[in-house]
Amino acid sequence: MHRCFVVISMAWLAGACADPDSPPALDAGVVDPPLRAVTVTVEARRLPMADVPVFTSTADGRFIAEGVTDAEGKVTLMGGATATALALDTRTAPIGDDDEVRLELTQIDPPVPSSTWAIDIATPPPPNLGLRLVTPCYRGSVDVPSVDSTSVTGEGCGRTETLGLVADGTLGDTHLARATSVAGAPARFETWHGIQPIEITAHVS
Repeated sequence: MHRCFVVISMAWLAGACADPDSPPALDAGVVDPPLRAVTVTVEARRLPMADVPVFTSTADGRFIAEGVTDAEGKVTLMGGATATALALDTRTAPIGDDDEVRLELTQIDPPVPSSTWAIDIATPPPPNLGLRLVTPCYRGSVDVPSVDSTSVTGEGCGRTETLGLVADGTLGDTHLARATSVAGAPARFETWHGIQPIEITAHVS
Protein backbone atom coordinates (compact mmCIF):
# COMPACT_ATOMS: atom_id res chain seq x y z
CA MET A 1 0.00 0.00 0.00
CA HIS A 2 1.33 3.45 -0.89
CA ARG A 3 1.05 6.42 1.46
CA CYS A 4 0.92 10.02 0.18
CA PHE A 5 2.12 13.02 2.21
CA VAL A 6 0.92 16.54 1.46
CA VAL A 7 3.03 19.43 2.75
CA ILE A 8 1.37 22.84 3.01
CA SER A 9 3.64 25.88 3.37
CA MET A 10 2.45 27.93 6.34
CA ALA A 11 4.64 30.79 5.18
CA TRP A 12 2.75 30.83 1.86
CA LEU A 13 -0.61 30.85 3.64
CA ALA A 14 0.48 33.66 5.94
CA GLY A 15 1.66 35.71 2.98
CA ALA A 16 -1.54 35.10 1.08
CA CYS A 17 -3.77 36.26 3.94
CA ALA A 18 -1.73 39.13 5.40
CA ASP A 19 -2.84 42.73 5.02
CA PRO A 20 -0.14 44.45 2.93
CA ASP A 21 -0.74 47.74 4.80
CA SER A 22 -0.10 46.24 8.26
CA PRO A 23 3.35 45.84 9.87
CA PRO A 24 4.92 42.37 10.00
CA ALA A 25 3.62 39.96 12.63
CA LEU A 26 5.26 40.31 16.04
CA ASP A 27 7.63 37.75 17.40
CA ALA A 28 6.25 35.40 20.00
CA GLY A 29 6.11 36.89 23.47
CA VAL A 30 6.16 40.56 22.33
CA VAL A 31 3.03 42.50 23.19
CA ASP A 32 2.42 45.66 21.15
CA PRO A 33 -0.44 48.17 21.43
CA PRO A 34 -2.58 48.56 18.28
CA LEU A 35 -1.56 51.15 15.73
CA ARG A 36 -3.27 54.51 16.32
CA ALA A 37 -2.61 58.22 15.86
CA VAL A 38 -0.24 59.53 18.54
CA THR A 39 0.95 63.06 19.32
CA VAL A 40 4.68 63.55 19.97
CA THR A 41 5.92 66.78 21.62
CA VAL A 42 9.62 67.64 21.48
CA GLU A 43 11.04 70.30 23.82
CA ALA A 44 14.40 71.50 25.08
CA ARG A 45 14.38 73.15 28.50
CA ARG A 46 10.61 73.66 28.17
CA LEU A 47 10.90 75.41 24.80
CA PRO A 48 9.25 73.79 21.73
CA MET A 49 11.66 72.38 19.17
CA ALA A 50 10.61 72.78 15.53
CA ASP A 51 11.89 70.83 12.51
CA VAL A 52 13.03 67.83 14.57
CA PRO A 53 12.74 64.43 12.81
CA VAL A 54 10.64 61.95 14.81
CA PHE A 55 9.77 58.32 14.18
CA THR A 56 7.64 55.69 15.95
CA SER A 57 8.45 52.02 16.50
CA THR A 58 6.91 48.76 17.65
CA ALA A 59 7.80 47.16 20.98
CA ASP A 60 10.55 45.12 19.32
CA GLY A 61 12.07 48.15 17.57
CA ARG A 62 10.59 47.96 14.08
CA PHE A 63 9.90 51.22 12.22
CA ILE A 64 6.29 52.41 11.82
CA ALA A 65 6.14 56.06 10.69
CA GLU A 66 8.16 59.27 10.57
CA GLY A 67 7.54 63.03 10.52
CA VAL A 68 8.91 66.45 11.53
CA THR A 69 7.77 68.67 14.42
CA ASP A 70 5.94 71.95 13.72
CA ALA A 71 6.49 75.38 15.31
CA GLU A 72 4.89 74.12 18.55
CA GLY A 73 7.27 71.16 18.68
CA LYS A 74 4.48 68.69 17.87
CA VAL A 75 3.90 66.02 15.24
CA THR A 76 1.11 63.44 14.88
CA LEU A 77 2.06 60.00 13.58
CA MET A 78 0.76 56.47 13.49
CA GLY A 79 2.37 54.91 16.53
CA GLY A 80 2.90 51.73 18.42
CA ALA A 81 5.08 51.41 21.52
CA THR A 82 7.78 54.13 21.39
CA ALA A 83 8.69 57.44 19.75
CA THR A 84 12.21 58.73 19.00
CA ALA A 85 13.45 62.27 18.28
CA LEU A 86 16.62 62.68 16.22
CA ALA A 87 18.54 65.88 17.07
CA LEU A 88 21.96 66.74 18.49
CA ASP A 89 21.01 64.28 21.21
CA THR A 90 18.56 61.43 20.55
CA ARG A 91 15.68 60.63 22.89
CA THR A 92 13.31 57.65 22.92
CA ALA A 93 10.31 57.28 25.24
CA PRO A 94 7.27 54.99 25.50
CA ILE A 95 3.97 56.28 24.15
CA GLY A 96 1.49 56.76 27.00
CA ASP A 97 -1.99 55.32 27.34
CA ASP A 98 -3.35 58.74 26.31
CA ASP A 99 -1.60 58.34 22.93
CA GLU A 100 0.84 61.14 23.73
CA VAL A 101 4.56 61.30 24.50
CA ARG A 102 6.88 64.17 25.43
CA LEU A 103 10.57 64.01 24.49
CA GLU A 104 12.95 66.36 26.32
CA LEU A 105 16.19 67.25 24.53
CA THR A 106 19.15 68.82 26.29
CA GLN A 107 20.40 71.15 23.57
CA ILE A 108 18.95 73.96 21.48
CA ASP A 109 20.19 74.65 17.97
CA PRO A 110 20.48 77.31 16.66
CA PRO A 111 21.18 79.51 19.71
CA VAL A 112 18.54 82.11 20.53
CA PRO A 113 19.25 85.79 19.75
CA SER A 114 20.23 88.32 22.40
CA SER A 115 17.78 90.50 24.34
CA THR A 116 18.17 93.77 26.23
CA TRP A 117 16.55 94.35 29.63
CA ALA A 118 16.08 97.87 30.99
CA ILE A 119 16.87 97.99 34.73
CA ASP A 120 16.64 100.57 37.50
CA ILE A 121 18.59 99.78 40.69
CA ALA A 122 16.63 102.14 42.93
CA THR A 123 18.19 100.81 46.15
CA PRO A 124 21.88 99.88 46.11
CA PRO A 125 22.60 96.39 47.39
CA PRO A 126 24.57 95.66 50.55
CA PRO A 127 28.35 95.39 50.11
CA ASN A 128 28.94 92.94 47.28
CA LEU A 129 31.58 91.61 44.93
CA GLY A 130 29.50 91.72 41.74
CA LEU A 131 26.00 91.96 40.28
CA ARG A 132 24.23 89.41 38.10
CA LEU A 133 20.85 89.76 36.38
CA VAL A 134 18.97 86.46 36.43
CA THR A 135 16.57 86.30 33.48
CA PRO A 136 13.82 83.79 32.55
CA CYS A 137 16.18 82.38 29.92
CA TYR A 138 17.68 78.95 30.40
CA ARG A 139 21.33 79.96 29.96
CA GLY A 140 21.77 81.54 33.36
CA SER A 141 22.57 85.10 34.36
CA VAL A 142 24.08 88.24 32.81
CA ASP A 143 26.83 90.30 34.46
CA VAL A 144 25.80 93.85 35.46
CA PRO A 145 28.73 96.32 35.26
CA SER A 146 27.64 98.56 38.19
CA VAL A 147 24.68 99.88 40.17
CA ASP A 148 24.53 102.77 37.67
CA SER A 149 23.72 100.40 34.78
CA THR A 150 20.46 101.21 32.99
CA SER A 151 20.32 98.19 30.70
CA VAL A 152 21.91 94.77 30.29
CA THR A 153 22.18 92.66 27.14
CA GLY A 154 22.37 88.89 27.17
CA GLU A 155 21.02 85.76 25.54
CA GLY A 156 17.25 85.89 25.34
CA CYS A 157 14.42 83.42 24.97
CA GLY A 158 11.37 85.50 24.09
CA ARG A 159 10.05 85.66 27.66
CA THR A 160 9.42 88.77 29.77
CA GLU A 161 8.75 87.65 33.30
CA THR A 162 10.16 88.17 36.78
CA LEU A 163 13.82 89.18 36.86
CA GLY A 164 16.26 88.64 39.70
CA LEU A 165 19.28 90.76 40.61
CA VAL A 166 21.91 88.92 42.64
CA ALA A 167 24.56 90.75 44.67
CA ASP A 168 27.29 88.17 45.07
CA GLY A 169 29.22 88.28 48.32
CA THR A 170 31.09 86.00 50.61
CA LEU A 171 29.47 82.78 51.80
CA GLY A 172 26.29 83.74 53.65
CA ASP A 173 26.44 87.35 52.47
CA THR A 174 24.72 87.14 49.07
CA HIS A 175 21.55 89.17 48.45
CA LEU A 176 18.70 89.01 45.95
CA ALA A 177 16.22 91.59 44.66
CA ARG A 178 13.26 90.83 42.36
CA ALA A 179 11.45 92.96 39.80
CA THR A 180 8.87 92.44 37.07
CA SER A 181 9.88 93.19 33.52
CA VAL A 182 7.25 95.49 31.96
CA ALA A 183 7.30 96.51 28.30
CA GLY A 184 8.32 100.16 27.91
CA ALA A 185 9.56 100.56 31.50
CA PRO A 186 12.71 99.47 33.35
CA ALA A 187 12.58 96.67 35.90
CA ARG A 188 12.88 98.47 39.25
CA PHE A 189 14.91 96.77 42.01
CA GLU A 190 14.25 98.13 45.51
CA THR A 191 14.09 95.45 48.21
CA TRP A 192 17.00 93.13 48.95
CA HIS A 193 16.78 89.77 50.69
CA GLY A 194 19.69 87.84 52.17
CA ILE A 195 20.40 84.40 50.74
CA GLN A 196 21.66 82.04 53.42
CA PRO A 197 23.38 78.75 52.67
CA ILE A 198 21.60 75.59 53.77
CA GLU A 199 23.17 72.37 54.96
CA ILE A 200 21.84 69.12 53.56
CA THR A 201 22.72 65.81 55.14
CA ALA A 202 22.26 62.76 52.94
CA HIS A 203 22.59 59.17 54.00
CA VAL A 204 23.40 56.80 51.15
CA SER A 205 23.36 53.10 51.74
